[in-house]
Amino acid sequence: MRGKLLLHTCCGPCATAVLPALEQEGFEVTLFFFNPNIHPFDEYIRRLNSLQFFADRVERICFAPKTYNPREFFYQIQNVQYRCNKCFFLRLNETALWGKKHKFEYFSTTLTVSPYQDVEEIIHCGESIGLRETISFFGRDYRNKFPQTREYSSKLSLYGQSYCGCVYSRWEGVKKKLWRSLSGQKSS
Repeated sequence: MRGKLLLHTCCGPCATAVLPALEQEGFEVTLFFFNPNIHPFDEYIRRLNSLQFFADRVERICFAPKTYNPREFFYQIQNVQYRCNKCFFLRLNETALWGKKHKFEYFSTTLTVSPYQDVEEIIHCGESIGLRETISFFGRDYRNKFPQTREYSSKLSLYGQSYCGCVYSRWEGVKKKLWRSLSGQKSS
């Protein structure tokens, strides 16, 4: 056994592949849901419920230590050029602090399973926080497991979202769909 690891988890689907990978590495994993970036509130609840359903199904502990407070996210990203980096920092920092307080030896995140995220930045952020807070960050690139998340989520009927979580990523997704739709109409 390598030790106790607190896994920042953004949703049920992302946990489906990362949790078993970490357990194969010898960690005792506890799921941790801290995502003030998720917008709107009903989306936050859908993701939390999906994760809790998965945790119950695989008999793992899942903590959601704070109430929904998107102000934390909006405060962190105001006047910054790279909002995603600040968002990574906000969520991983809270995970490290909570993990340290509750005697975890390691922390990690499911964010690195997404092919849409800046995995190198996530790992760099986690390592920096880990050094500062004296808790080890276990960072791995799990993008090769992304197809598994789709497969497992489908088998378990987990809610799967169509955007990262924040209002900005939701708008970017809608904007892309609109452009594709308009492009398709023009070529017809």
